[in-house]
Amino acid sequence: MLDRALSRVLNGGSSLSMVLNGGSSLSRVLNGGSSLSRVLNGGRALSRVLNGGRALSRAPTEGSCHAWAVRRPCPRVGLGAAGQHTGAAGQGPGEEGGGGGQQQQQQQAWPAARSVRELLGSSEHGAAVTVQGWVQSVRSQKDVVFVDVSDGSCVTPVQVVTSPQQHQRSLNAGCSVEVRGIWQSRGERRSGEVHAAHVHVVGACDSLAFPLNPRGRHPAEFARHHPHLRPRTATFAALLRVRHAATQALHAHLQAEGYVHVHTPIITSNDCEGAGELFRVELAGSPGGGGGSPGEAGGSSGEAGGSPGEAGGSPGEARGSPGEAGGSPGEAGGSRRESFFDVPAYLTVSGQLHLEAVASGLARAFSLGPTFRAESSNTRHHLAEFYMLEAERAFTTRIEELTQLMERCFKVATGAILEACPDDVALFHKVVTPGHRAKVEKMLISDFITISYTEAIATLAAHRKSFRFPVEWGCDLHKEHERFLVAHVGGGGVPLFVTAWPRDLKPFYARDNQEGDGTRRTVAAVDLLTPGVGELCGGSLREERLDVLQDRLDSLGLTDTYQWYLDLRRFGSTPHGGFGMGFERYLQCILGLDNIRDAIPFPRWAHSCDL
Repeated sequence: MLDRALSRVLNGGSSLSMVLNGGSSLSRVLNGGSSLSRVLNGGRALSRVLNGGRALSRAPTEGSCHAWAVRRPCPRVGLGAAGQHTGAAGQGPGEEGGGGGQQQQQQQAWPAARSVRELLGSSEHGAAVTVQGWVQSVRSQKDVVFVDVSDGSCVTPVQVVTSPQQHQRSLNAGCSVEVRGIWQSRGERRSGEVHAAHVHVVGACDSLAFPLNPRGRHPAEFARHHPHLRPRTATFAALLRVRHAATQALHAHLQAEGYVHVHTPIITSNDCEGAGELFRVELAGSPGGGGGSPGEAGGSSGEAGGSPGEAGGSPGEARGSPGEAGGSPGEAGGSRRESFFDVPAYLTVSGQLHLEAVASGLARAFSLGPTFRAESSNTRHHLAEFYMLEAERAFTTRIEELTQLMERCFKVATGAILEACPDDVALFHKVVTPGHRAKVEKMLISDFITISYTEAIATLAAHRKSFRFPVEWGCDLHKEHERFLVAHVGGGGVPLFVTAWPRDLKPFYARDNQEGDGTRRTVAAVDLLTPGVGELCGGSLREERLDVLQDRLDSLGLTDTYQWYLDLRRFGSTPHGGFGMGFERYLQCILGLDNIRDAIPFPRWAHSCDL
């Protein structure tokens, strides 16, 4: 029996060979093929090896005398005497259910837990199974009790059939359970169900006090007030799975294009965007540092770190020299404790400058990490903490190379997500934002449009009475302008690139086009506008010419601060460029989310930092 079980793993069983033999499904992952979804979906071939399927056991529990054990065949357990099942297999040695030897034998008789997602795709009817998760609903009838259990691995819960004798009083919506039983068919067109031999309530839940209905559809605003419990709702669990798949899809595509993933710092002495919307990093207890214990720091937003203006200062202050921005260590308080880095330090607003340094040695690099903006805007469009995908490449001379990369990233990643998470995406497209699927498909099959900033202003000026904010050359685009352009240029509903922006609207590192008169000087910068969201990506060719960059920094008073950045031009400079994409905005775009706070697990915004 042991030999037969082991041979299924070691003698080239199809599940293992698909992973180890480098079959086509693995090789096609890096090429961005359709088989990406098999990895993102946790394909059965891979999951049976990694999840410790029936052939192999999981790592031993504490106190086990076996390093690894091969599972024994599982006994057939009927439902008739389920309530009197010999020994409580979920109890430890010495508890009810017999001695340690008998208990160990019973534990080995049941297979390791399988995910609900894997189980619902299984056709192994009659097999013994173990399921762990949270109860979504309990429906009691005269002779039988139906329990829906979800572990967060998919939208659909698994149905557990048990007897009234097993129906404990603590078995209610919200509690966590471990179920052991037999996987039975419910018909050709329906998934199976677990006929329970043993139901163990792992963690009880006071259903009257529990604020969420696990199967209900709560308003997003209500769920947002319970961020620690929000993952228990079907909608937000689906969002987290899509977010996971999007992360993997973007990584897979950029790596397939030769980009190396890099971790850029969260604490920095630079203001990449030059906007001054910075969070200052100081030791707790230092003057102006928000001081005191965590409990004290948890007062009002003003007490914790000052107003947004105080936290980031004006643009001029944030962009000054280190001495001007934060004073000398002595001025800050005189002790090293109060000036940990000896220079002013901030939470990063972008990893782009650091990626430029990396791209001076690795021609293609990207990062996906958190960024922070001390914006006082309390709208559905803004977060104080969000994630940014940023890519940088050397030897790039045309803005079209960047726009083509942005378009490929959007389309390949979105296509992979639709394949990997069809049920999760459908939940949003059918329930949360009906009709949004057609909008996404139109974006995927259409060529993105490109217009210049000057052309965009001309289009808006023809409808200036429709806007709240003024429209003239040199003004930045507001949300209303962005949405109008996406809705009206090229028939509407197609993402739109806006290029050749006024120099004063873009950061100092954008490459000067050196064309036009002094009043209409532009840089090689681009924004990608998408339906419903507006600006999704921003990028530019970087100024690689030392003299031009130095003149620009001199005019802004930033030369001393960015000597290291000038070094990149002094020592083997190349034409280069890159872009950044707001990750939460991307999720909004493909799912149709109205509020960006519903696209991130634990949102932070002005005057709100729960948990």
